[in-house]
Amino acid sequence: MATALETASLVMVPSGYEDGTLGSLQPLDGTGDFTFTRGSNISATRVNEAGYIEKGYENLVYYSNAFDAGTIYWDVRLINSIIGGQAGYDGSNDAWRLNRIAGEEFIRSGSSSNVTNVSGVHTCSIYAKANEVEWILFGYNGIGFTYFHLSGEGSLGNNVASVLSSSIESVGNGWYRCSFTANGTPNGIYVYPANGNGDLGGTGGVYIQDAQLNQGLAAYPYLETTTTTAKGGILEDMPRLDYSSGRCSLLLEPARTNLIEHSEYFGAYSGWYVNGGTLTSNAIISPSGLLDGSLMTNGDGNQKYILPSASITDNTDYSYSVFVKRGNDDIYAIKIFNSSFSESLQGQFNFSSPQSLTITDNVTGGSYLSSDVKDFGNGWYRIELSFTSFDTSLVFRNYIGAANGADNATMYYYGFQLEQGPYPTSYIPTYGVSQTRLRDLCTGGGDSNSINGTSGTMFFDFVHGYAMFGTTDAIGLQGSNGRIILYFSSNSIYGVVQIIDSIGTTTMAAEAFNDKTRYKIAVTYNTSEIKLYKNGVLQNTIRGVASDLNLNSLNLNAISSTSSGQMHNQALYFPTALSDEACIELTTI
Repeated sequence: MATALETASLVMVPSGYEDGTLGSLQPLDGTGDFTFTRGSNISATRVNEAGYIEKGYENLVYYSNAFDAGTIYWDVRLINSIIGGQAGYDGSNDAWRLNRIAGEEFIRSGSSSNVTNVSGVHTCSIYAKANEVEWILFGYNGIGFTYFHLSGEGSLGNNVASVLSSSIESVGNGWYRCSFTANGTPNGIYVYPANGNGDLGGTGGVYIQDAQLNQGLAAYPYLETTTTTAKGGILEDMPRLDYSSGRCSLLLEPARTNLIEHSEYFGAYSGWYVNGGTLTSNAIISPSGLLDGSLMTNGDGNQKYILPSASITDNTDYSYSVFVKRGNDDIYAIKIFNSSFSESLQGQFNFSSPQSLTITDNVTGGSYLSSDVKDFGNGWYRIELSFTSFDTSLVFRNYIGAANGADNATMYYYGFQLEQGPYPTSYIPTYGVSQTRLRDLCTGGGDSNSINGTSGTMFFDFVHGYAMFGTTDAIGLQGSNGRIILYFSSNSIYGVVQIIDSIGTTTMAAEAFNDKTRYKIAVTYNTSEIKLYKNGVLQNTIRGVASDLNLNSLNLNAISSTSSGQMHNQALYFPTALSDEACIELTTI
């Protein structure tokens, strides 16, 4: 393989990337880089190198560390002084000293003008350090506040009004990150120096730095803002270098919408119904690596379940998924009923033998399509169930333990998803409205200097996605006079090489491809013949193809085809048609 990499004129091994670009290791001047697009949203996720689900997120506070920016952004109320240039938690001199001369003095964001487009579940955070006093009261006017003790390991005091959860984390040198989670529309962020838990009297002040407001149940890494918001994590057009397969791969998926409007918060919200039991948000580290997993407890042994709602279409393919972790009961069950409760589809999962779901399909004519269980580590599993809908008002019951319940049974939940389609895709987080992740497109690698228009070899190492209707996952070479592409026919799940030139369209097929299976493919071409190799075997040869294709770019989404979950491990291009022996060695797994 070292020799192959040295002789290739275009090398894509998922590594370097930025928003809108997937880097190529060869050529070195950047002319081989791929253009990557997904669209203007941050609803995509990936599994990062640490094994956690990584999201896109946004700091929605303007002038997040400019507390003297004026009343339109930050408003000092009765505070004696706000002084910048103080030693911060991050080794900078970007902190602020907040002083007061009497009780109940505060600094606040300029009401709702300093936060933008915020509703639903969100988390606000700020870094703080004790000075003359060791407490702050931090929160929203009209929603709720929490007292934070800035001493020792840090501790929480009383909540005032409606705060879903609060946390305090020591970050060293007496600094703490204080955060709280709320559901609603904020009307200004307030920080009060406090004399004690519940005591806003006295004098003295504290240090503060770096305010942030982001959607979701947990505070994300801080992003600096000024006149606009700032985004981080998986951005709009960020290639998803995904590690869920155990290696770094480029994940390409179709557009999908999570129809469940609150995928992580299951509390006081009309889209969720909790049948008895006790629900606790922010109870456990979730597959995201953050403290935003939820606990459900059955206290009396009767049936207990949580129930999302979503609008669906009858006789349509959908995929339902959820992350679950064992509490003290071995059984998780999802049971989907029609509106009259006369028909149902059930999947039951046993944590003591976590291989698959046990399916019971009591729908006339059948509803079940497929299911899977994916291990996300740390005791978390993603349960996936694809089905054909059998009513316009299906009821989704997620049971704690077996359907009859168990006294004091517990279960952890995270990341519910319902999407239209015959197979599940990666997690799409929602925070009060449904969210759509647009399709991934990766095109335009190389140019006429790195790609030979009349003789060459293209090589792909990938994990095949899911079979779909029509032509999907077309990968290959484009030119001004034609193309050579590999696509997958849904009827037989065959790989088909299609050559379009001045003569017309010519095709040749390979043996069947299986879903979620790794393959190595090579296609060689010259002025007299084209050959297709698959996993170390020459599959097919055709002759008599025109020589004027003018090929000039390698595309992982040729002819704007729809991706169906393809995972690309590597793509190479050689400016000559390699020998049979070389291609067999290159494609042998």
